[in-house]
Amino acid sequence: MSDLLVLGGSGVDTTVYVPELPLPYRDTHPVPPVIDRIGNTGAGVALGCHALGLGVVFADLIGDDPQGALIRDALGDLDCRFGRAAAGTRRSVLLVGLTEHADHVDQERRDQQHREPGLLLRRDDLG
Repeated sequence: MSDLLVLGGSGVDTTVYVPELPLPYRDTHPVPPVIDRIGNTGAGVALGCHALGLGVVFADLIGDDPQGALIRDALGDLDCRFGRAAAGTRRSVLLVGLTEHADHVDQERRDQQHREPGLLLRRDDLG
């Protein structure tokens, strides 16, 4: 049984940590390993609703590329229908400066991931 149909809105966010922003003009910049994660609103809504116990059907156009494979894998527990996007999977590149501010933001995100489970909304809470 499906409770929700999500049409579109998947992609890959590629995070690149750079020494500073703005980047000085150079041909190349050494960076630590690049991180690819599933992103975009539709994928987030689908994953969130599935985590709450809702039956979710997800449909989108993605490429036959490594980013498309990442999306297929991340949404593997959902009922998904994918069409082929000839131009490839949508991707956003996020440049993050390795500054004290960035380190502070990252620590806040890590802290948020360790919230008490009792503070999460569950399907039974929806009525």
